Amino acid sequence: MALVFFVILLLCSIFQLGIPTLGGGPVPKFQVTSLAEYKRMVNTNEYEGPFVRLEEHNYAAAANGARVVSFNKEAQGGGNILNRDKDRHYSSPCSAEDKFVVVELSKETFVGAILIANYDEDSSYPRDLELLGSLEYPTEEWTLLGRLEAKDDIGAFQAFILPRTDHWVRYLKLRILSHHREESRCTLGTMMVYEPLIKRTRPKVFDSSFKPQQPPSPAPPTCTCKSAKELLGEETQKILAKARSCDAWTFDPYIALLAVPLILFQFSLAYRCGLVDQRNNHDMKC
Repeated sequence: MALVFFVILLLCSIFQLGIPTLGGGPVPKFQVTSLAEYKRMVNTNEYEGPFVRLEEHNYAAAANGARVVSFNKEAQGGGNILNRDKDRHYSSPCSAEDKFVVVELSKETFVGAILIANYDEDSSYPRDLELLGSLEYPTEEWTLLGRLEAKDDIGAFQAFILPRTDHWVRYLKLRILSHHREESRCTLGTMMVYEPLIKRTRPKVFDSSFKPQQPPSPAPPTCTCKSAKELLGEETQKILAKARSCDAWTFDPYIALLAVPLILFQFSLAYRCGLVDQRNNHDMKC
């Protein structure tokens, strides 16, 4: 339960600061009143900023394998920033020329967000910070990931959403350039690192371009008309019925040529049979 409460507290305070840029200095901060409001804006595509996945895996946690490999010689307790112990922290004289901490992350990753917190009320809180990254250490070549500006807010997590970059890093160097207040010691209590979240296109339920598949059209009826030779022995009515049942495009013209003389022949035969029957008064098989 304590872990769940901590994650909720962490998420609710993530948007208290501006989004740092690679060019130096933060852009005007993106106002989000609550985590629920942030989720609503993301789901409705109203949020245009970078997206960060805040999971249990903190790349700068000692429990996950991260460690501090270096910090300025005037400082003490550099490794304390990888633990969430409010009574232990990194502490350096504010007068030190170069105040920094180098952290080896638990594994290589793209850095999407960094969270810091300070718990010591009797010290100076860092104000301007610089975040650099590298795949190797020791090195003289560091890649600038962002310049951050922190508030003088003791006890609260301050989150910096970094712009999406293509810098694959294993080591982070956090430099303290300036500080709030005029205390003799500059302290940092906690540092957390999370990877970016690539926004995926949400599936659309209704799409005007979507057309449901139509069932295949039934095959046109096949003409079952018989050949001309077979029709010679059929009755005229069957010939006409068969002809009418055929589609025009499948009708055999030879059927009509053979059917017409046959029809005329049967009419003439019937007419002759009738005349003979009337005159001779005897049966004639037609």
